[in-house]
Amino acid sequence: MGVKFTGASKQYAEIDSTPISGAVFSASIWFNSVGLAGGDGLFSITDKDVADHYYFLRAGKSSEPTDSKLHLFRRAGGGEDDVDTSTEYGAAAWHNGIIINNGSADAKIYLDNGGEGTDTTDVAPANLDRTAIGGLRDSTPGDYYDGTLAEFGLWNIALTAGERGALAAGYSPLFIRPASLVGYWSLSDINYVDRIGARTFVGANDGGSGAPTNAQDHPGIIYPTGQQIFLPAAVAPPAGVTPRLALLGVG
Repeated sequence: MGVKFTGASKQYAEIDSTPISGAVFSASIWFNSVGLAGGDGLFSITDKDVADHYYFLRAGKSSEPTDSKLHLFRRAGGGEDDVDTSTEYGAAAWHNGIIINNGSADAKIYLDNGGEGTDTTDVAPANLDRTAIGGLRDSTPGDYYDGTLAEFGLWNIALTAGERGALAAGYSPLFIRPASLVGYWSLSDINYVDRIGARTFVGANDGGSGAPTNAQDHPGIIYPTGQQIFLPAAVAPPAGVTPRLALLGVG
């Protein structure tokens, strides 16, 4: 199951901290939009106390209702900088969005591992202290998402082409550069547990109603599996050891 957000109810989930502290990071998220109204916020990393320091991934553009590209908005005290994909997403279907920020003047965005958009404008948001899904959650929040989100991962490095290709093909973020994976929310339920950094989102609404709910749908994701270890049948176990199945890896 993914987590379903109702845009009209201004629903979101967030935590007032972030594992992203510099200008080099990558993010991946799966999304399934109800429609193509534009302007729906997938995730944001912000300074919660001001309105002009953030990274914000948005499906569509609120000023252009027919726009169905992915947009990465970066802002650092001045105007908003926008880099978008050259391809568009469809409604009622799962899509993967990836951003790769390899320094303040090297931003890239991808939709389903294609449609690359690039931007070399120097933008370095500062004092980031909130991570959110479902909208732009700074001091003037808005752009709430209408649809289902899943598999949100954050890395403190710039992913390679092969790594983003694996993510778009459905491999779990747990496979991708695990030593640099600093946040991972599978969003398979509404507990919002970060399986890497113990940052747990809290779901709420911004003067609307209710909170995000479980969705029946989830993208087809390939997860690490436990390793099965058995003693050979012809070999007796050591004294005091009872043969059993051992599971190693992700629980």
